[in-house]
Amino acid sequence: MHVIEADDVGQIQDEIQKLKYKEPESTKLVTLEQELVRAEAQSLVAEAQLTNITRQKFKEAYDLHTAAIIERAEKQILLATQARRLINLLDDTPIVPGEERPPYANAEVARDVLNDAEAGLRQWSGSHEPVHSQAGKLGSNAMPGQPEPQAIINPPTTEGLSEQQRVEAMERAQEEAQQISPPYPTHGETKQASVA
Repeated sequence: MHVIEADDVGQIQDEIQKLKYKEPESTKLVTLEQELVRAEAQSLVAEAQLTNITRQKFKEAYDLHTAAIIERAEKQILLATQARRLINLLDDTPIVPGEERPPYANAEVARDVLNDAEAGLRQWSGSHEPVHSQAGKLGSNAMPGQPEPQAIINPPTTEGLSEQQRVEAMERAQEEAQQISPPYPTHGETKQASVA
């Protein structure tokens, strides 16, 4: 049986109009009208699937993007605050020609400021508003499955982890929160299939 593509809708409509003009009593007219109904239904399904995936992925992407912006901004505030403490340790007392500037006497205090900055970055934790999703679980056909009310997309705490570990932790948390199985075999599934 021929699967009707969404692009076929216009062609079928054209054929119906031609047939109505040339042979208004043709039995093929009923068949074409049935095909048109099927094609329109398939087109509506395809449009809904595309909209569902696009909106969900757009929201997920901007959740991660804005969370990263907030993280960077909060860490920059922390560093800028400590930098102002360092600036206060600089001696800007004017000297006269020939006079030597006294040696820097705040090395220990400056080291403490740097230590405070490092400790602050290590202890940082996100304070941004979580993004809520009404998408629930989309099935393999990109249509709603069993919706999960107000599932929260909230990145896990990643303090003390390397950049690679942070990315992996966020990906795991997102998959668990969304309960989305990818439409392609994962590394683990491929490995299991090759062993079997």
